[in-house]
Amino acid sequence: MRALLAVENLPVISAAPGHEGPLGAKLDLRYVLRGLVRDRSTCTLRFVDGTTLHGTPVRVGADFLEVAEHAVGEFARRGQIRSGWTLPLNALAYIRRIP
Repeated sequence: MRALLAVENLPVISAAPGHEGPLGAKLDLRYVLRGLVRDRSTCTLRFVDGTTLHGTPVRVGADFLEVAEHAVGEFARRGQIRSGWTLPLNALAYIRRIP
């Protein structure tokens, strides 16, 4: 993920490189994003071009992310969703979970 600059507000885990074993080595950004989808986490996303989006990730594919855009402080419910976005993962510069 050359374009990704940071992922913020995740649990802090400190470990030495190589500790993860063969399975852990296969876990990547998509694994983290699927956790956000599973938890229905509201996030702020910033694209590599500087565009910012507030919403809830709803689906992760091999090379894309689908997001339900809604106002900060709202939930991804019918009537609150402004738009649906599909973006390539390499367009994502930053994602921050809003607690």
